[in-house]
Amino acid sequence: MDTYGTTEAQLAAVAVKNHTHSRNNPHAHFQQGVTLDEVVCFCCGHGGTEPTVTDADLVLGYLDPNGLLGGEVALDAAAAERPSSAPLPSRSA
Repeated sequence: MDTYGTTEAQLAAVAVKNHTHSRNNPHAHFQQGVTLDEVVCFCCGHGGTEPTVTDADLVLGYLDPNGLLGGEVALDAAAAERPSSAPLPSRSA
C-alpha cells in the first residue's frame, strides 16, 4: 500500500467487484454479492456494518490487536465483539 498509494477503500472495492462477479459463476464458492459496508471490518474503525473474518480472528485471539501491518494499524477488540445487526443465516436441512 505504501509503494503504490493503494487505499483500504480501493481494496474493499475489489472485494465488492469480485463478489458481484461470483454471483454469475455457478462454480464460485460464494455466490452472494456484498456491499462496501459489509467488507470493511468493525475492528479497523472505518464504519463497517457487518463482522468480517478479521473481526472474528481478533475476537478468537488469532490476531494481535497491535500487530497489524507492523503495528501501523491498531485494531479495536471491543468493536470487533459488538453484535451484528444482521440475523444469522438459517441452517439448511
